[in-house]
Amino acid sequence: MSLDVGWGRSRRFGCSSAHSSIGPMPRTVRVAVIGSGLAGLTAAYLLSNSSNENVLFDVHLFEKARLTQASTIGMDCSSISLPNPGNKEEWRVDVPMRSFQGGYYKKLISLYRFLGVGFRASNFSYSFSNLHASTHGRSQHAYCDAGRVEEREWAVVAWNEQGLGAPLICILGSADSVLLYSAAIPVGTIRAACWDPDHDFPDMGRGYDPQRFFGPFAEVGCCLEGFYGSHHDTVVLAVCTAPREDILKHPMEEFLDYIWLTLGTHHYVATNGVQDVVSRLTARISHIHLSSTISKISINPDNPSLAFIECSSSSGITTHSDFHHIILATQANRAIPLLQSLASSFPLKKTDRCRDIERQIDCLKRFSYAPTIVINHTDDTLIPGSLRDRRDLNLISAAEVLPEPKQDAVDADSVYLPSTYTMASHILQRPKCFPSHLPTVFQTTNPIVPIRQSRILSVAKLDRAVLTLDAKQALEGLQIEIKRSWQCAGQGKSRLGKLQGGGRVDDANTVGVWICGSFAHSGIPLLEGCIMSARNVVEQGIWRCEGYHDHIYW
Repeated sequence: MSLDVGWGRSRRFGCSSAHSSIGPMPRTVRVAVIGSGLAGLTAAYLLSNSSNENVLFDVHLFEKARLTQASTIGMDCSSISLPNPGNKEEWRVDVPMRSFQGGYYKKLISLYRFLGVGFRASNFSYSFSNLHASTHGRSQHAYCDAGRVEEREWAVVAWNEQGLGAPLICILGSADSVLLYSAAIPVGTIRAACWDPDHDFPDMGRGYDPQRFFGPFAEVGCCLEGFYGSHHDTVVLAVCTAPREDILKHPMEEFLDYIWLTLGTHHYVATNGVQDVVSRLTARISHIHLSSTISKISINPDNPSLAFIECSSSSGITTHSDFHHIILATQANRAIPLLQSLASSFPLKKTDRCRDIERQIDCLKRFSYAPTIVINHTDDTLIPGSLRDRRDLNLISAAEVLPEPKQDAVDADSVYLPSTYTMASHILQRPKCFPSHLPTVFQTTNPIVPIRQSRILSVAKLDRAVLTLDAKQALEGLQIEIKRSWQCAGQGKSRLGKLQGGGRVDDANTVGVWICGSFAHSGIPLLEGCIMSARNVVEQGIWRCEGYHDHIYW
């Protein structure tokens, strides 16, 4: 499905533009943006608002998501709308929760402000719990459904019920204080990370002595020993939404940067949700192809500076031709088969341009992903049973490897992940006029126990990029950051790696192939990386290749 909104004159909408009312028609440069997550939307937005008397960018945005609801733009395709009997407007729930921290998301905040996207502080409170198998003598949860009372085979036990006293609960009530324990990472470890960034996450906890740092608070110090020694990765697991075995391979430097940059800053959410962000970014994109799965990219045999894109939709196979540049704003593992089809289309397999694409493929193979599940539901057994232990965000980790649930106790289509994940359940804030008799809605990321099907409102299965030491080295082919020794990731000057463009920077007679996404920028793969990598591809890549000079005002 294609949405052609028509051409309009470009204006200052994030970048400056100059036009002349007389003279020759501008040269048209066709750009395909594959993927409509935040990276793809940012790139398409910048290019759609970039034109002068010499160059006009004809942007086509492709999204594979099927047309199942009002919006299938990738950034918003998993969100849901719930009826609100007390209001004419539906309750829009973002999936996943698109929150962002002030200190880590500077370019994202700048873009939102430039677009006019409203956002508000939402400094979540936190709770920490363990999930125990009920066979260990723990109380079982009673579950009432359709008049039946059933027993769960697990129980959520808040940490204060396990000997972690009130002082710790007071300390760990907010995002800032949750990070307080991170300040107790040994100074020697931090120094090692600064001088040798090739440390992984287990190095952070070695040699930790809570009494040394929290001696004056004896009870807190004792509590923190268990807190840090056994569960210090809980917050990190929740931030990265990945299993423990993947986080243990994560470079340490990026975690320390995240802790430092977010300490003392506010947590934000978009006031009108992701829908508002999407509508502003797509307002001037002339060609949006929804429900279009790209099956093949190939070189034009008559003109190697142009490419064909073949995509399938409900109406059949469609071929879009004559693209000068292709931006792969999708996951690394999904970009690989597209690049392979492009490489196989070169008439001569040993040409420099073919080898450039093969090097991009080899680079992307070094990036890792972890499955992530986000479920909206009304099952309150996934949070602490006591109201005094519940917070906005309830982080739950398994106390031990959980046994497989009995088959007859779980619906066949229940969806959950291994117990090496940290389960995060967000108690969603009700909109105004939402009837009080209706159940509370929860958004659980990475459930490690099944949720009863009758309580599930929506299920979204996603993949999350997970940084490793190998991926960090591979990143240098896509992006290079020059920074001072005291600067954190993302604070230095960023430039494109030598693999970007697929040879287009050196050879104007070949199609440009560019890669952006959360994984294609320094730091933990988050929304900020989407913004920065897309901006670099447009500003340092496509604009430069086409001789287009402009300035981005955010």
